[in-house]
Amino acid sequence: MDYPEEWNQLPKHERKKKLKELRRERERKSGLVKNVRNWGIIIIVLIAGVIGFAQLVKKTPEQVQFEQEVKAVSLDDKVEEIPIEGRDHVSAGTSVEYQTNPPTSGDHLAQ
Repeated sequence: MDYPEEWNQLPKHERKKKLKELRRERERKSGLVKNVRNWGIIIIVLIAGVIGFAQLVKKTPEQVQFEQEVKAVSLDDKVEEIPIEGRDHVSAGTSVEYQTNPPTSGDHLAQ
């Protein structure tokens, strides 16, 4: 292990103590570098995931146009609800008027 030359002048126990401190300091710095690197990788992966998800759910102009065309021909909110007029049988020759054409309900001839 590299250490300053003047440490050779120190007694053996002090030199060992300083070497131990030097080793700990290098390990701490190495751990800090690894920690920063790991967090950097995590952040990059998260950013890439968010960008990828945004691209995945983004609609193309063709999709937007198709959805507008479907909405234009859709019958949602365009269907009229007519109340039931009844379902009784009437005798032949009886005049019956209906509210809708073609009739959707109401009195009718027996078969």
